[in-house]
Amino acid sequence: MTTAIKEAKRRAAAKRMTRQKANGDVNLPMKEVCGVEVTGNCDDCPVVLRVPFFDHLIQTLLHMLQILVSYLLMLAFMTYNVWVGLAIVFGAGVGYFVFAARMPRKASVSKMSEHCH
Repeated sequence: MTTAIKEAKRRAAAKRMTRQKANGDVNLPMKEVCGVEVTGNCDDCPVVLRVPFFDHLIQTLLHMLQILVSYLLMLAFMTYNVWVGLAIVFGAGVGYFVFAARMPRKASVSKMSEHCH
């Protein structure tokens, strides 16, 4: 089974779990969600089902800022000015070199992508 199918099944199971938890049924087997046989309270499961509202709002605003900067850089690059293009590429390389070196080891090994989108 491919990882994409496994991930889709895990997400579907997490959605089911969220709906069932909202209905008050918390004594559910969670093996299909997180790979660990857990029954009883959903707090025992290592899977995070919801992000708090304020945290999600901050993530959304930061995502919007990232998209804005990305489009502005794309517009600057599309001026076809060689020096502006080289400055953008050089800046991206230096930024990656400086900030990617401080990434925790777990984050660099995880399934999360390093790319913007």
